[in-house]
Amino acid sequence: MASFLFWCVGIQCISACVLQWYQPTADKIAEGIGWAPGSPFQKEVAAASGAFGILGILSSWIGGDFWTATAIGASFMYFLMGVGHVLDIVKTKNTSIYNAGSVLYTDLLVPVVLNSAINFMEDGLLKY
Repeated sequence: MASFLFWCVGIQCISACVLQWYQPTADKIAEGIGWAPGSPFQKEVAAASGAFGILGILSSWIGGDFWTATAIGASFMYFLMGVGHVLDIVKTKNTSIYNAGSVLYTDLLVPVVLNSAINFMEDGLLKY
C-alpha cells in the first residue's frame, strides 16, 4: 500500500503539480485536455495535486490511519476529476487525449484500487 500511495498518488500528483504550474507545459496540458490555456484555475488544480502528492510521499514513512486518510482524500479527488472528464465528454464531445485517454482511466481506477486496499487492510488481508 505504501508503494502504491508513493507512486500513484505521491509521484503522479507532484508531477502533475509541476507540469500544471509551470509554462510551457501548463498550457500544453490545458490544450491536451481541450481547455483554454492560461486560466488561473490551472494553478489551483496544480496546488491541490501538489498537496496530495506530499501526502502520498509521506505515506512511505507514516502508516496506519495516515494511509487511510491519504487514500480516501486522493480517491475523492481522482474520482471527481474522472467524473469531470466523463461529463465533459458527454456534454461537449471533448475526446482530447488528456480528457478521454489514459488520464480518464487512471482517475477512475486509482480510487477503486485505493478503496479495495483499505477494505483488505480492515479485513486483515493486507498489512499496514
